[in-house]
Amino acid sequence: MILANAAARKFEKETEQENLKSLDNLISSVEVYNADGSARSREDSPLIRALNGEILLDFEEIVVFPSTGKKRYRNVTSAPINDNNNKITGAVAVVRDITDRKTIEAELDMYRKNLERLVIARTADLEDAIKSLRESEEHYLTLFNSIDEGFCTIEVIFDSDNNPIDYQFLEINPAFTKQTGLEDAGGKLMRDLAPDHEEHWFEIYGKIALTGKPMRFVNPAKELNRWYDVYAFKIGSPESRQVAILFKDITKFKKLEKELREYQDTLEEEVKKRTEALTESNKELEQFAYITSHDLREPLRMITSFLQLLERRYKDQLDQDANEFIGFAADGAKRLDAMTNDLLQYSKISNKKRELIPVNFEHVLEHALTNLKVQIEENNAIITHDPLPTIIGDEQLKIQLFQNIIGNAIKYRSQENPKIHISATKEKNQYLFSIEDNGIGMSHEHLEKIFTIFQRLHTHEEYEGTGIGLAIAHKIVHQQGGQIWVESVLGKGSTFYFTIRIQAEN
Repeated sequence: MILANAAARKFEKETEQENLKSLDNLISSVEVYNADGSARSREDSPLIRALNGEILLDFEEIVVFPSTGKKRYRNVTSAPINDNNNKITGAVAVVRDITDRKTIEAELDMYRKNLERLVIARTADLEDAIKSLRESEEHYLTLFNSIDEGFCTIEVIFDSDNNPIDYQFLEINPAFTKQTGLEDAGGKLMRDLAPDHEEHWFEIYGKIALTGKPMRFVNPAKELNRWYDVYAFKIGSPESRQVAILFKDITKFKKLEKELREYQDTLEEEVKKRTEALTESNKELEQFAYITSHDLREPLRMITSFLQLLERRYKDQLDQDANEFIGFAADGAKRLDAMTNDLLQYSKISNKKRELIPVNFEHVLEHALTNLKVQIEENNAIITHDPLPTIIGDEQLKIQLFQNIIGNAIKYRSQENPKIHISATKEKNQYLFSIEDNGIGMSHEHLEKIFTIFQRLHTHEEYEGTGIGLAIAHKIVHQQGGQIWVESVLGKGSTFYFTIRIQAEN
């Protein structure tokens, strides 16, 4: 994790865990589910998918904090971070807590369901009431006056061509004025009350009056400055032009929807700006690593030289402890020099402009084995391979990739002579490579750690090295939009897998 704002730090605090700097720690710190409630795998994490080259907009997820059981809804937008060569070097995510919005949406959904049930119930009641009006006028008036929704009956007025031109309010309930803001509307024409009332209202009620088909719709009434959820149906005889209307003012919910849309419209621009900022920050960090590792080598060489000079000139004049201390210091300086050199090579992977050409992986393997010739002969290593493809890419980086993984397999050998096999399988728009060995293997909890820079599973006394070789391999693979992982059983060897796209990215 390179950069996180205050809100992200607050999330880390809620997990009640420390050291969430790595992606896997971040993902495993909480339980995550898809929007439909199904469990989500690590591979479907927005950041993992962004590292795979996907751009996700408005990806919804549900997060549960194991320590408290607290649930939050989040909206995630993620995208890969590309360097100047458009290689994926990381990912950025903008996470927005939408728990409040979800709560409102749930309330809105509940309201809508209740309203639908209410409309059905009210409609049934009202139709029964209208049908038996002459027999039970008192019952009808009680129902008419008690509901919270606005209710009215109107008579649609048509011109000589049977086009609706106005409507007159016949009856209105007490909630009508609260829902519309129209005072004393009974007996009046709509165009007198609201001269600029939209035509679609007249057209809809005219259609219901002529066809007898009820309609449910949501429409704005701009002159009233409101939105309505409406259910309207014809009443009276077939020749009647009367319509009953049950409606609810939903202006508050429409304003909320508008605010949410406006916020989402700004989200893409926010992601773009933050991606650019993080890309620049990543570039500066890589430049810093390059300069630091490059400038450290000169004083380290001086320290090593003077320690060696001290050892040669005064070895016979110092006691055993002093000579041992000098040896420790010289060994430490050499290892630090090796680490800075490896760090320099690591930073060069991104800093150096590469020429993309057709790369024959048969030749890549041949060059890598030539570079490892001494190591192969000393360990009696047997290396075999299946036919390997030709893919657009950078040849030197691919040689380094093969050399680091094969060299690693030879170094961590078992009691048997090392046996290493390389193969490649075409999968849609990429090749899947595998490098299998019969070495010492590793336990499951170490499988992700080995690709971290300077991460070692063994002491320097057991195995030499700086712990950066596999980190370099990881970076090379990701630079061309691929993935790298390892499967291993302790004591039975390991198989490294990595993918390389057939069409290299610019």
